[in-house]
Amino acid sequence: LIVVEVDGNDPDNCSPKQQLDSNELIDVILVPINDLMPTLKRFVSEGIQIHATVYAFAFGYYLSKNMIQF
Repeated sequence: LIVVEVDGNDPDNCSPKQQLDSNELIDVILVPINDLMPTLKRFVSEGIQIHATVYAFAFGYYLSKNMIQF
């Protein structure tokens, strides 16, 4: 497990550029974290495939915010 903290306000991090291989097709879509799960559900309903790791992160975040804390 690796944890990374990124300062999104740092000028070096404001406009990152992808460096894709010639056979890669990856779109970057910025979504507020609290809207991530509903957005992914909408994408799936539109036939867009979501990588399992992205969905797992979103589902874990959703559960952490919506489950009753004991």
